[in-house]
Amino acid sequence: MKQWTSQRSNSIEYSGIRRMVALASGMKDVISFALGEPDYDTPANIKTAAIKAINAGFTHYTSTAGLPELRGAVAEKLRKENGASYDPQNEIIITVGACEGCYTAIMSTIDPGDEVIVTDPSFVFYAPSVILAGGKPIFVPLKEENDFRVELGEVEKLITPKTKMIWINSPNNPTGAILFEDDIRGMADIAKKHDLLVLTDEVYEKFVYDGNIHYNICSIPEMKERTILVNALSKTYAMTGWRVGYVAANEKIINRLHLVHMHVCTHPGVVDQKAAVEALTGPQDSVSEMVREFDRRRKFITKRLNEVEGISCWNPKGSFYAFPNIKPIGKSSYELAEYLLKEGKINTVPGAAFGRNGEGYLRISFASPMKHIEEGMDRLEKTVKQLAS
Repeated sequence: MKQWTSQRSNSIEYSGIRRMVALASGMKDVISFALGEPDYDTPANIKTAAIKAINAGFTHYTSTAGLPELRGAVAEKLRKENGASYDPQNEIIITVGACEGCYTAIMSTIDPGDEVIVTDPSFVFYAPSVILAGGKPIFVPLKEENDFRVELGEVEKLITPKTKMIWINSPNNPTGAILFEDDIRGMADIAKKHDLLVLTDEVYEKFVYDGNIHYNICSIPEMKERTILVNALSKTYAMTGWRVGYVAANEKIINRLHLVHMHVCTHPGVVDQKAAVEALTGPQDSVSEMVREFDRRRKFITKRLNEVEGISCWNPKGSFYAFPNIKPIGKSSYELAEYLLKEGKINTVPGAAFGRNGEGYLRISFASPMKHIEEGMDRLEKTVKQLAS
């Protein structure tokens, strides 16, 4: 009998995040810290814009690149907030969330045999995307003793004649680390020196704490021409289910991305795009409020995790994830995550789901209501004590 499934689909594995969500399915009274999703509702002004769009009949096809007014709003956002100038007509496309944006970027630039430098740990989607394109992910380790920042010297050691791209994500999922200005400038120098592309995933850009600032590599001279910027409204505006993202790059690259995007999905929903225009151009108070609240939760959850014997938690500088070190407990991250789910009814994500260097850690989202965090930390402490007894 013929093998009906492709080699490329057989070369990737099920997401560790979705695996834990599936394990918890059907269980009662589970407190979940597994999904990276704000507990906030989409702001009312954004929902109202969507309702108005429906009532006005915006229910048909539009440009595959996205609504012109949304591309214009994205261009203005990038100019004002990120110091990067893009032509909305020829250098921006609207995508079905950041995942489709990243996937389309990889499929448009990576050929079989090309190498892409990816951090380890990194979001579960990154390495499989490279593999599906026929490329090879090359992992640069992120180390807790270095605040999970990318070590530029380690990146240079990994570069070969086959290296085509460096994929960065700051603030980082799952570690909560950020890249500082020196890191970003150093990465730009490496890219220019070795003639490499940079793919930058910016979805957590607003979630930065302790007075730190998000630096955008596209604002550095000569970097716009070799950088593909991907972002989405999912996290910033609590719009995970709306699936609206965008990609910005130079015209030559965007032309290729546009073609792949066109054949993958045509375009995101028109109503969703209308809502996204309001998100970007309307009041931004809800974003500031959410970031302040997540900062409060970050401080609380980090303190509580550090009070549990056998666990230590580095203080995340960005995103909305804690990445506690569980190595002294003596169980693998999958073993401990499954034990916490079964015995404590707390759902977390094993660090190993994000790469080999994630082993010995858990990812815990603090984008949950404070009452759930408080109860969840009580359960976690009790369950870990039970394990040690």
